[in-house]
Amino acid sequence: MEAETVDTPYRSVRHALSRAFAGEERVICKSPMLMGSRSSRSDMTPQDHAAQDAIVVSLVYQHCRREAIAAVTAQYMPDSLTRARGVTFTKNGAIRALADEIREHHLFASLPALYVVDIVRQWAGLSPGRSEAGWIEEMGKSSRTLRNIKNGSGAAGNRKPKPGVLTFLDDWIEEAESTMRPVMREREIIG
Repeated sequence: MEAETVDTPYRSVRHALSRAFAGEERVICKSPMLMGSRSSRSDMTPQDHAAQDAIVVSLVYQHCRREAIAAVTAQYMPDSLTRARGVTFTKNGAIRALADEIREHHLFASLPALYVVDIVRQWAGLSPGRSEAGWIEEMGKSSRTLRNIKNGSGAAGNRKPKPGVLTFLDDWIEEAESTMRPVMREREIIG
């Protein structure tokens, strides 16, 4: 007996998150040929895709912690939406929330808030407010030190590795994906 295959609108959790959070920017057209198919399901209209995207966003808000929601929003929402509509988290609002959360960690509490915002902005695909050279001058730290703050530092001798700002951000994205995987499978959003 062959296993029954179920057509799903998304290939993976990451695909669902990226399409759903970016999907709020797309305009629903009358002709499906103008939008192109996002899945193997030829029976889904652009309106079906928009509805599916809204369901994914709603599920993320229901099941994920605040940091994970902010990370998904910062990573996948287009910057143009920050000026276009009032959503719970705009891209810039999510970036600021993530920077504030990171600065609560003892390793980053003494960092300038705008420096942490700049790192999160870069991670989210936006340009930083200031160049690395500008931060080196303002903070009086070396390029290597700033790289270790951003990326983390490995173990050396008796030292334990220290997480960087990007470690936290990547962990929150992974948390969102791990949380959403069983939820999306149960609802046949992914295979």
